[in-house]
Amino acid sequence: MEYMVDDAIFANQNMRDEEPSTCKEPFYNMVQAAPLYDGCFTYSERSATVQLLSIKSDYNMPQNCFNKIIQLMKEMCSLNNCVSNSYSQTKKVVKDLSNDVIHIDCYRKGCMLFFKEDSNLDAYKFCGHSRWKR
Repeated sequence: MEYMVDDAIFANQNMRDEEPSTCKEPFYNMVQAAPLYDGCFTYSERSATVQLLSIKSDYNMPQNCFNKIIQLMKEMCSLNNCVSNSYSQTKKVVKDLSNDVIHIDCYRKGCMLFFKEDSNLDAYKFCGHSRWKR
C-alpha cells in the first residue's frame, strides 16, 4: 500500500525507503487505520466509521439513535475494539478525510440552492417566498 501511495503522490520519485515527510504524514495516518477489532480483516476503524456516518446521512438518523447503535456495536464487538463512543467522537475519526464545510441554504422543496451568485438573495427566485423562517 505504501508503494501505491508513494507512486500516486510522488510520481517519478523513488522515495519508498524514506520515512514519510511531514507533508505526507497526515495522509499516511489517514490511510493506515487500526482494524476494528483483533482478527477483523473486513473493516478498519475508519472504514466502519465512514460507513456508519453514510448510513446516518442516508436515513436522516437522529444523533441519539446513532449513539445508541454505536453503543450496541461497541458491546457486540470483542473487548479490544476501536468502535467510537459517540457521534462527536466518530466525526473526529474522519476529520482528516473531510474538506472545509460550506453551508448552503436550500429551498424546502429542493428547487433552489442559495449558492454563489444567489447566496445573498432574501427570497426564492421562482416562487418569491422568503428565504428565512418566520
